[in-house]
Amino acid sequence: MGTYGPSCRNDTCHAYLQTQMTYNTVLASLVKDDVVLSYTSPSTRLPLACMSASEVVAGLPYGTQGILGLGNSSTSFVKAMVSSYKIPFKVALCLPSKPGNDFGAVYIGRGLPQNRKDVRSHWGGTKISNIIPYTHLETSIYKALAKAFVGKAQKRKAVYPFTDCFSYKNFGGKSPMEKETPVISLVLAGGVKWDIYGPNSLVKVKKTVLCLAFVDAGDGPRIPIEIGGYQMEDNLVELDLDASKFSFTSSLFRHNSSCSGL
Repeated sequence: MGTYGPSCRNDTCHAYLQTQMTYNTVLASLVKDDVVLSYTSPSTRLPLACMSASEVVAGLPYGTQGILGLGNSSTSFVKAMVSSYKIPFKVALCLPSKPGNDFGAVYIGRGLPQNRKDVRSHWGGTKISNIIPYTHLETSIYKALAKAFVGKAQKRKAVYPFTDCFSYKNFGGKSPMEKETPVISLVLAGGVKWDIYGPNSLVKVKKTVLCLAFVDAGDGPRIPIEIGGYQMEDNLVELDLDASKFSFTSSLFRHNSSCSGL
């Protein structure tokens, strides 16, 4: 850490931080301040990292005011809550699929129901990242996946960033949860499967066109499978940061629910 400086407020310490959106290293001011949460009393003292507005929101949607850390880092909101309230070091995330005022949900310190599926994290070159919009797959993995869809629908011209697109009438006229849409099963450690259904495997890009919502990452990417935000929508997932476990429910649509309804 560097010397004291007057950027966000007086008597702040400087540190170099890297943002996960751009991977640029920026100079930030580290402070601790009192934060009042709607359901807690008294206030909670949390660490904050202050950067210029352009550095904070680079690559994020318009209107973004900042970033809330949910991982295991020195400025993580979750880590501060766990330390303050002596709760389990867990965070559960439910991303909504509907735009607008549906915000989804984040749960800190609580577990998923007992019928969840658990796997150890860091399985064989697979990464979970809600920073990228769609899952990236190494070319041979992508081609094997696309083959199951190509044989069931009429092809359409590809729409960037996707490689395989289809006529909407082949899948769109039916419920994406029905058997006409192939179910993608990611087989994880111990034989546990994460089933990905139509709402998370196909995306409507035009009135008459659906595309396979996966990106061909080419040959030899650094991470062969990087699961993106679209595949996590309306799936309740939990990260147990103490046990290095990832838990999930698969699509909540199968239970007549969604992340918007939590």
